[in-house]
Amino acid sequence: MESSLKISVFADSTGEGQKREELAGMDEGYRVGLAASGREFRYFGEGEGTLLRFLEKRHVAIEYQCRSGYCGACRCRLAEGGVKYLTKPLAFVGEGDVLPCCCIPASDIELDI
Repeated sequence: MESSLKISVFADSTGEGQKREELAGMDEGYRVGLAASGREFRYFGEGEGTLLRFLEKRHVAIEYQCRSGYCGACRCRLAEGGVKYLTKPLAFVGEGDVLPCCCIPASDIELDI
């Protein structure tokens, strides 16, 4: 059974959440920036997997436990941009936080990791 859940979370440089649509061509992919290291990657669609899997494939160290939104161990700050959850997280997700284990980029993003 396929879920029709569509939860999108957006943040901007002020840290305030915003609901908005981004118009970015997936031909070019979404930029995934890492604030702490300054590294940047391109995410080219759901075939890349969850944000956690995407980061692991690029050898980015990120804490995790359950891989499905239950524990919250992978929680990190979303500095800019937006994500879409593939499954509804059961762990607490505070304002400006995301769970990479169950979301994908919905625009260019910047993570505080």
